[in-house]
Amino acid sequence: SGTLGRSKRRTVRWHVTGSPLCNFTSVVVFAYDSRSRTCSLIREYAPGADKMLCSVAGGMFEPRRHVDAMHAAREELNEEAGLQGGTWYQLSQRGVPKDKYSKDRLVPFLVVDGNIDPTPRPQDPSENIKVEHGVTLQVPTPGWMREFFKCGDVKFGTS
Repeated sequence: SGTLGRSKRRTVRWHVTGSPLCNFTSVVVFAYDSRSRTCSLIREYAPGADKMLCSVAGGMFEPRRHVDAMHAAREELNEEAGLQGGTWYQLSQRGVPKDKYSKDRLVPFLVVDGNIDPTPRPQDPSENIKVEHGVTLQVPTPGWMREFFKCGDVKFGTS
């Protein structure tokens, strides 16, 4: 809860969420192949929506398992998309708020020209992920964006 604005002297209550087990940090990785001008996406079962959704690789930073956000991102990309190597860019040093009601921060990465790993890390037992390499990128026109969101098969963030 908190006070809403300086001039509006009223108290409001918010339901603020967050994941202290992951140090309030998650990662997402957009994998782009500059040679083919395509990207890699995953289709993953999302229990909340009770269906397969399209997303980029990502997951939680686990302090007992990961040294830092970059380490978490590399492991998640390998585990979920079967990719390794490439040129990595951390797109935000502190991460961005996951949403306005969350303490969690999302640290985004771009990896360019990663390679398919013949022996990637196994997926977590609770995950059901299908990888789609070679996905063609389109210029996001308003019509394309409407179709993209109309299907409701896209997931943003992690969790």
